[in-house]
Amino acid sequence: MTRSSFGGSSPFDIDGAPIARDAFAADIGIDFALSGRVWFGVAYNSDIARRAESHSGRATFS
Repeated sequence: MTRSSFGGSSPFDIDGAPIARDAFAADIGIDFALSGRVWFGVAYNSDIARRAESHSGRATFS
């Protein structure tokens, strides 16, 4: 458990499942300039362990 707070606020706790000891983490992504002011990006995030996996993807357009 982690105790956190923002300036001027009450502290709060953050709790979650721990990362496995044998986990492999990968974060990859790329951004493309479609024009001088327009960008498109894609990313993939993964945590893989013997008994658990987590995968996520993200696309951005700005």
